[in-house]
Amino acid sequence: MTIEIRAAREDDWPGLLEIEQSRYGQSGYSPYFLRMVPLVFGATCLVANDGGLLVGYSLGAPESGRPERAWILSLAVRPAAGRQGIGTKLATACIDALRDRGAVEVQLTVAPDNEVAVRLYNSLGFAVERTDAGFFGPGTERLLMRLPLSPVAS
Repeated sequence: MTIEIRAAREDDWPGLLEIEQSRYGQSGYSPYFLRMVPLVFGATCLVANDGGLLVGYSLGAPESGRPERAWILSLAVRPAAGRQGIGTKLATACIDALRDRGAVEVQLTVAPDNEVAVRLYNSLGFAVERTDAGFFGPGTERLLMRLPLSPVAS
């Protein structure tokens, strides 16, 4: 298996939708949003390509009005491609892309019971800043995690 990590392209959106639905079903991002992701987020939406099949993606973006703070909005890997280091590669590439665009810190939220994701983010240096009991509304507890970034070397 040779995984290529690259910026998402407009023609990747069907693969993005398949990945999203395989991970989150109907509770994930809408087809409309995923159709727009490669167009709107450009180089901070990255895909993992395995011989023409998209097996994962990460989506990052600077915070509006505060480009020094960025967010990882999503990280998803097809269940069949899990536990192969693809999530780590995507997260690392997303962090690098955000740093290259001026971010000095990256934040994200994750469900507290998503132990695999929490371990992944901890391994990359993220730390829990706080728990929000209703981040997406009542009963949607999330951990807010933060990673300070070192500046880009000149």
